[in-house]
Amino acid sequence: MSAPPGVFDAHQHYGNLLLSDAGGIETPASGQDSRDHADLADRIARMTAMNVDAALLMPVNRYLRPNGVADTRAVNDALAAYQNLDRARFPCAAGITEPLHGTAGLDEIRRIREELGFVGVSYHARWQGVSADDPWIKRGLAVAGELRLIPFVHAHAESALEAPTCVSNLARAFPDLPIVVTDAMSTTTNYLAYLDIAERFPNLYFDTSCVLHPALLRRWAARLGTAQLIFGTDLYSGGAFYTMTGPGEIAGLGLGPEAEAAVLGANFRRLLAWTEGENR
Repeated sequence: MSAPPGVFDAHQHYGNLLLSDAGGIETPASGQDSRDHADLADRIARMTAMNVDAALLMPVNRYLRPNGVADTRAVNDALAAYQNLDRARFPCAAGITEPLHGTAGLDEIRRIREELGFVGVSYHARWQGVSADDPWIKRGLAVAGELRLIPFVHAHAESALEAPTCVSNLARAFPDLPIVVTDAMSTTTNYLAYLDIAERFPNLYFDTSCVLHPALLRRWAARLGTAQLIFGTDLYSGGAFYTMTGPGEIAGLGLGPEAEAAVLGANFRRLLAWTEGENR
């Protein structure tokens, strides 16, 4: 899976955070083509304004699932249909699976790879009822490793279920598996913890979404370099919740052309090459 040249955003969501009882829709699988086309036009306009050339898409992990794995399958199928609206802008996607679906959740990991052609699987433990290092998430990561799928592990500071300790436990259990950690730099405390964790676990990659301040990336680069940093915006459908640390802010950090290019695309392209069987 090759990504186009230019700035690549490794963290965009298809769907929103509103459930049906809060005025939203039950799942992204609404089947409304007009809504998808309108969302696509808005998304591309926002990407263009930030000078972002392409992106990976993933569903929102907070969705109604009264029918269990059937609802998860519908969400993943809806993402695949949305991705197909513009493969040039969205050449790859990461699906979701539910740890509490047990072996059916593991089967869904296989399906998103083999049937939908996704390159990753996304976990957001605080919305899935477990901790990020839950045994069923570990079983999921084992399957992901076999299939060369990239795990995207959300690690926002708002929840102890996604604490740095949980993430380091995953890294320790799967030292040869590249894991992208999202939302990790959302507080100073989390940021400092992940500086140490990243140094100990080179298989972890950290996206820039939710970073508290762009200057923290300069301090990270001075200590660890930029090989583990990946640009991400956390853009949701409707334009909500995306980072203000765009390519312009990263360019203003003075990291140098090579390091800047690594953060804004080259590092993630290397991970995409790994999904195709190439070494990282």
